Amino acid sequence: MRTNLTRHLGALGLLAALLSGAATAGCAGSSAYVDWRPGLTSNDFDGLFELSRGEYEDFAERAMPNTVVDRAHGESRSDAGERMAALGERVANSVSADPHGYPLVGLDGEGHVALLAGDRRVEGEVDWLAITSGGDTQAAAVLLGRRLAVVHGGASTGVDLGSLLGPGAAGYRFMLLLENGELTVFAMPEVGGAITAYEPGYVLTFVPRPGTKQGWEVSVARVSVTL
Repeated sequence: MRTNLTRHLGALGLLAALLSGAATAGCAGSSAYVDWRPGLTSNDFDGLFELSRGEYEDFAERAMPNTVVDRAHGESRSDAGERMAALGERVANSVSADPHGYPLVGLDGEGHVALLAGDRRVEGEVDWLAITSGGDTQAAAVLLGRRLAVVHGGASTGVDLGSLLGPGAAGYRFMLLLENGELTVFAMPEVGGAITAYEPGYVLTFVPRPGTKQGWEVSVARVSVTL
């Protein structure tokens, strides 16, 4: 079951302001997107959103300025150390960690990152980091192995992507966008640095819900890029 992504990401609450009104070609009731839960796998989806290559490239162009470090692709901004240190200081001083997820609790200018997993810390070298710039709300996303942590305003949470992407989340291109208060991370499959057409990837959106039991609303869409 395949559906054009452009309209329906708006129904998800994902990047609604960036989406155009492309025609829909799919079935009602498709589970191409679901609420996040630990252990989520591709078998939990019975639908697929389609994103044209042009639409994907537009998202990628918008996300490019946010990427600070991408070890898998040998990319690092000249000011990466400064930006990582600033984010680490912010996390240490003013960010609330979600006890239900894998929040970011430490980051230094050398790229040493720490996430909280229950009552223990998971530490290592950052694999991918993106930080939005400009606007009133700064957001960030950090990948450490198979775990993805996000920071939105004064809160942080995270998820373990291993059940969806496999150990280490290798072979995926990550990118971050923030629009209308929603933090969205793309994880799209690639080979040789090029996005793989018609192969499913995932788009995750994180929305903080202060005062609720869970504290966050996290949704996942299964997505492919068409030629």
